[in-house]
Amino acid sequence: MTRKHWIIGLVLGVVIAFLVGAAMTFADWQLNPAGIFHGPDGTNWGFVRNTFISWFLPTLPVALIAALVIIWFTSRPR
Repeated sequence: MTRKHWIIGLVLGVVIAFLVGAAMTFADWQLNPAGIFHGPDGTNWGFVRNTFISWFLPTLPVALIAALVIIWFTSRPR
């Protein structure tokens, strides 16, 4: 794999992890279990941040590995 493939794989992995974290955070914010995400005083950004991080960090290594493996399989000579 060339340097270009590594960069594409890393960027793709970060984007996938970001999208998963953002989607799950938005879903939790909309559902607002026990009123912890928002209320009469507005959005509780601490819970929003913690929820995003709790989805982003565990997803990141999996997404990076998956993206690099996919790029490796598609870029190798046949």
